[in-house]
Amino acid sequence: MAQIIDCTFRDGGYQTDWHFNPSLVEEYLNLIHKFGVNIAEIGFRSAATVNNESSGPFLFSDESFLRILSLPKELQLAVMINADEISNIEADIASLFVPASQSRVSLVRIAVRINSVIKSHEIAWYLRGKGYKVALNLMESSPELLKGKDFMQISDVIKSFDYFVLADSFGVLTPIDIKEMDSIIRGIRPDYGLHLHDNRGLAYANALIAKENGVQWLDSTATGLGRGAGNLRTEQLVIDSCREETLSSTEFSQLLTLLQTFSEGSLEQWPRVLNPLYFLGARFNVHPNVVLKLIRDASPELAIKLIIEQGSSN
Repeated sequence: MAQIIDCTFRDGGYQTDWHFNPSLVEEYLNLIHKFGVNIAEIGFRSAATVNNESSGPFLFSDESFLRILSLPKELQLAVMINADEISNIEADIASLFVPASQSRVSLVRIAVRINSVIKSHEIAWYLRGKGYKVALNLMESSPELLKGKDFMQISDVIKSFDYFVLADSFGVLTPIDIKEMDSIIRGIRPDYGLHLHDNRGLAYANALIAKENGVQWLDSTATGLGRGAGNLRTEQLVIDSCREETLSSTEFSQLLTLLQTFSEGSLEQWPRVLNPLYFLGARFNVHPNVVLKLIRDASPELAIKLIIEQGSSN
C-alpha cells in the first residue's frame, strides 16, 4: 500500500504565502496521523530570505518554530529545499540544518530539475553527515524526460537517495503516462513516489493507476491545496485506505469539518479551483505559475492567446 506524504503546509503555502494558524496545523496533523499518515512535509527550509520578509514561518520551518508545534511524536516531519537556492553547499547546509539528533525534522526533500541532480547528490552527502534521510524530488517529470539521455546518465545517482519522487510539475500527466513512466523507472528505482498536480483533473485517476503499479509514496494535500490548480487530495487517499468503521468514527467527521476551513480559506486567497485556464496550460505544457499570473493580470482572451503561444514555442 502506498504511503501518504502530506504536503499541505509546504505546497499549500503557495496559496497563503506560508501563513497558517499553528492551531489549525496541529489539529489537522494530529487528525490525519490517526488515519495512517506517518510523514508530513511541514514546509520549506528556504535559503532565500530576500523579498520574503513578509512570508509566513512555513517557508522557513526553522527549529525554534517547529518546537512550539504540538504534534504526535511518531509523525515524521520533512522539509523541502530547492537545489537552486543552495550556492555554497557546505556553508548553506551548515547554516540551515542542525544535527538531526537535535531536530524535529528527520527527512529533507530536495526539489531539483534534471540538470541539478548531480549537485543534489553532493547536498545529500552533507545532509546525511548530519543524520538526515534525504529524498530527491525530480521536477517536470514525464515519459519523455525518463527516456532521455540525460536521465539515463543520472540513473545511478538516483539509486543513492533514501527516497525518490517524480513530480508532475505541469499537471500534464495522464494515466497512460503514469503506466509508461512506471515501466521505465521500475527497472532503475522500483521504490519511488509521485507528486501529482490536478491541472487536468487527473491527479486521483493517476494515483489509482500508480497504486496498481505498486508506487511506494504519494504526495497529497488537504483539499488539494497547492500551487496552480492544486494537488492530489489527502482526504481521497484516506477514504480509499480506511475501513468502513474508521470512516464512521467521530475523528473522521472532525476531519471533514476541518477540511472546510482549508477550502473556504483557499478560495478567498487565490483563483485556483476549477479554472479551465489551468487545464489549457497543462494541455500546452505551460507552468502553473505562468497561468496564475495570466489569470490575475490578463483578460481571458489574452490569457488564452499567450498560453497557446508559449506552449507552441516550448
